[in-house]
Amino acid sequence: MKSSVWKYFKIKNFFDIEAGKYHYKDEYSEGSTPYCSASASNNGVARWIDLPPDFDGNKIITGKVGCTAFYEPDAFCATSDCNVLTPKFDMDEKIALFIVTVINKDQNYRWNYGRQCRVGNMKKMQIKLPATEDDQPDWNYMRECINSLHSKKIRTQNHPLHKKFDISSWKEYKLKDIAEIRNGRGITKEEIQENPGSFPAVQSGEDNNGVMGYISKKYCKEMKYVFSEKTCLTVARTGTSGFVAVQKDGCVVGDSAKIIKLKDSVPQNIEVYIFIATLLNENRFKYAYGRKVIEKKYLNTVIKLPINENNEPDWNKIIDYIGKLPYGDLI
Repeated sequence: MKSSVWKYFKIKNFFDIEAGKYHYKDEYSEGSTPYCSASASNNGVARWIDLPPDFDGNKIITGKVGCTAFYEPDAFCATSDCNVLTPKFDMDEKIALFIVTVINKDQNYRWNYGRQCRVGNMKKMQIKLPATEDDQPDWNYMRECINSLHSKKIRTQNHPLHKKFDISSWKEYKLKDIAEIRNGRGITKEEIQENPGSFPAVQSGEDNNGVMGYISKKYCKEMKYVFSEKTCLTVARTGTSGFVAVQKDGCVVGDSAKIIKLKDSVPQNIEVYIFIATLLNENRFKYAYGRKVIEKKYLNTVIKLPINENNEPDWNKIIDYIGKLPYGDLI
């Protein structure tokens, strides 16, 4: 993109800006209206409530803390921690996504450390956008830019599940009740380069599921490295300690990672591995500040699982739940 033909524009010239409306918890229960907050995740949707929407769709929302922006196509409610931007022009989703990206790239760092971007601050804000020769925002350029991006069409037939699990009857289990852990051994990048293959080699790290390269499976067997040829989990021992990833086609692990394999008594479905990985990642906070994952302690990690009429883990319920999530039908 040619940034030289971009110019600064005041947001208030193209949007009406107002604060969201706070609703107390005793005002609502679970429903189908998105209730947005100052969050950078889940498109800002904190929960789904049964109140009528306060705002129509096709708007941009920014959080007052951090100024994280997102586009809301449907009618919604928003907390008072949000600024709601209603376009004064004919905005479509493509233009909105372009503007949201610019705000997030250009403004987020300005509102760190607890600074709040209130309505008054938003009205003073300027953002840099592509401009036409008559010094107006080039809406067509923005639309064409988003259209030019390469992305696959959404193929899932599943719809979001707005109803939460009732975990009151779930039972606590220790990880050692359902899984086993194997410690990895040192694998270097040089080994991967000298023995290339298609087998994932995992160390600590969150990027790319912890995979640092692809190595020859035959070489791993010769070196008697720690690996699994079937679906498993990996957990980072150091660095990104406690980060758990699903390795659908198996992998070999280095000395900064461990393999977690579900016991034979547990269904080996990918859905079960995804569910367990999610629960384990919720415990990741325990390994902050340089704490390492130690096998004996990690096996004592307590997680809650749904149970069936026999007071045993309800694996079928877990498989069914994961399969009904968006994209669960494509696993």
